[in-house]
Amino acid sequence: MQHSNNNSFGRAAFCVVGLLLVMGFTAVTPAKAAVEHHPMRFDRLSLDEGLSQSDVLAVLQDSEGLIWVGTENGLNRYDGYTFRAWRRERGNPAGLPNDFIFDLAEGADGSLWIATNGGGLVRMDRSSGTFKAFRNDPEDTSSIGSNVVRRVFVMEDGSVLAGTRGAGLRRLDPDTGTFTSVDLPGVTETGSLDSVFALLRDSKGALWVGGDHGLARLQGDASRAFSGFEKSVRAVYETSDGSIWAGTYGGGLARLDEKTGEFEFYSHDANDPSSLAGDQVTAILEDSNGRLWVGTTSGLNLVDVDAGEFVRFGFDARDASSLSGDSITVLYEDNAGVLWVGTKTRGLNKWNPRTWAYGLEDGRQLSVDGEQAPNVTSFVESEGGQLFVGTFGEGLNIVDRKTGEITKLRHDASDDSSISENFVMSMTAGSNGQLWLGTMRSGIDRFDPATGKVTARYRRNADDPNSLSANGIMAMLEDSKGRLWAGTFGGGISRLDPATGKFVRFVNDSADPFSVSGNRITAFAEAPDGRMWIGTDSAGLNLYDPDTGRFHNYRHDPVDASALSDDTIYSLKVDASGTVWVGTRGGGLDRVIGDAADPDSISFMNVSAANGLSNDVIYG
Repeated sequence: MQHSNNNSFGRAAFCVVGLLLVMGFTAVTPAKAAVEHHPMRFDRLSLDEGLSQSDVLAVLQDSEGLIWVGTENGLNRYDGYTFRAWRRERGNPAGLPNDFIFDLAEGADGSLWIATNGGGLVRMDRSSGTFKAFRNDPEDTSSIGSNVVRRVFVMEDGSVLAGTRGAGLRRLDPDTGTFTSVDLPGVTETGSLDSVFALLRDSKGALWVGGDHGLARLQGDASRAFSGFEKSVRAVYETSDGSIWAGTYGGGLARLDEKTGEFEFYSHDANDPSSLAGDQVTAILEDSNGRLWVGTTSGLNLVDVDAGEFVRFGFDARDASSLSGDSITVLYEDNAGVLWVGTKTRGLNKWNPRTWAYGLEDGRQLSVDGEQAPNVTSFVESEGGQLFVGTFGEGLNIVDRKTGEITKLRHDASDDSSISENFVMSMTAGSNGQLWLGTMRSGIDRFDPATGKVTARYRRNADDPNSLSANGIMAMLEDSKGRLWAGTFGGGISRLDPATGKFVRFVNDSADPFSVSGNRITAFAEAPDGRMWIGTDSAGLNLYDPDTGRFHNYRHDPVDASALSDDTIYSLKVDASGTVWVGTRGGGLDRVIGDAADPDSISFMNVSAANGLSNDVIYG
């Protein structure tokens, strides 16, 4: 078995840490799609995180890596930690003239171009933070023609295209500040593309324009309008294979058939869960892994192009990691491969595709009869693919990663081989294939995964000094010699010799400066040389030297920047290079500096929120 870093989840009063590594994923509507997919876990960004408004209409990553977000009430810049917002400034000619943002684009000089609803086309000089608006002047035919700009696109020559409402497509010469109208071929017998909602420059140099009356392609003599679009075109996209896709507002999704020159349509079917989630398509994106995503007002879709089928992802009130809302407004992939999903009234979501690579599971599979999934306290994965999940009150769950089958083991008072109780607080794998289970009140179980039975129990016996020192187990580790270290709640450390079944106890002795510093033990990590690092609740960090039997204690000192950053340790890790990392409660992450063979030389280098860490409580 491979031991996962379970740390201690009991903490001071056995409060359960809400680790969601095996739970908390969005439900996927059942589908027949052949594409590989898993539940998606989104991080949500909303008003609580500083977003200026919850209607997200545009997302852009600039050349410096910053994320810009356009909303119905403000322009936002996100640096990965905080938002800065710009809103309309009345009376300031250099301020943002309108804060209803439809679209964003970056120029080659780093300027930001902003399509607004009523303020015209706006250029932001990011070096000075000032804005210049290009508005319609009824007396000037070289002005933009409409102050409602739905789309903006910067051409290779530096000119800027503005898709307007009611005035068609206009091209701005930034040097002169003048606009010219771009002629578009007629689309229907009754109307032309006077309102532009979508722009695309394809790999062949053609410009695609979508709007209220259909779709047009501008390419010299090959320019043409496409019929068959009864609803307005809100999105146009070219995938890596050269296919052109169009999203309509009410008519579904369309794909151009190069052989016939006509579009084939995909629509929602209420009786087919593998059909498009909804016919109001607002956004289309192919990510860097070749996955095609389609946003609708009824949820997000992952497209199996070959099968013509769709996997749906949406809002789930029971799952805080689901999409924040079903009405998708914009899709964007940043340079790191993170997918950004903007919604109507529900803020911004981001999804890291690496979560699929990690093989994370849908946590609600651990629930019983549709109830809320249990709180997960610890887990260990076997080399055969089984995942052992300890829970707070729901016993031990065994997940077969290959078949998805789940076995739920609970305490049975009539069965001496069942687990001792349903509060499994910690776990670690034994070298001989056994599994050690640490419980909240009932000591330690030795569990045989092959039979699903408990083969031995270890509990405190007040009359036996060689028994377990306390029955509440916060952390466990089997060391390189096969001995089990158990960190207890109030009883210090108990180390088991499996050959004899006897424990050696290490407890705090106020008269002995080399005893363990506290009796509530939260974490263990063994160094390559056999020394043991031990974390406590409120009593700092200990280094145990097996040659001398001494514990060296390291504590927080508020006036010493090289001291331990907090006296409560939540997690410990010795990495492949032998470096020791210390996760604290409120002090951030500490790195041990110095040689453990010289305990007095040890100091700590800290990384905290002050350095950009998102939070100073480090659980793992």
